[in-house]
Amino acid sequence: MKSSIIFETERLHVRSLDLNDNDAFFDLKNNPKVMNPLPRKVLNKIESDQELIMLIESTKSTNKKVWSICVKHNNELIGCCGFMKNDQNNDEIGYQLRELYWGKGFGTEIDRGLIEYGFRI
Repeated sequence: MKSSIIFETERLHVRSLDLNDNDAFFDLKNNPKVMNPLPRKVLNKIESDQELIMLIESTKSTNKKVWSICVKHNNELIGCCGFMKNDQNNDEIGYQLRELYWGKGFGTEIDRGLIEYGFRI
């Protein structure tokens, strides 16, 4: 399945989620170090696959936009980012990175990219 690129940064591109992301998405959603700060529960494989499908569908039909963060040179999913509403219905940007990619500056890079993209659309 070919996913469309939403925007790019120096080392990353942000694209639509697709079903081929399921293994990397599970690595993200099954890690307590990633999920606890949100706070959200750690997902098993079935729950992770269901959430991936739900996010793909909701991005098509609602104001909640969640996309894949990928390294440009290999298109590997390193996390997710997007625009959403918080519990008080305020607009927010957010991202999650797989633990393997922490400490490499990707969080700062994707934050800047989301802000820049948000002001362009």
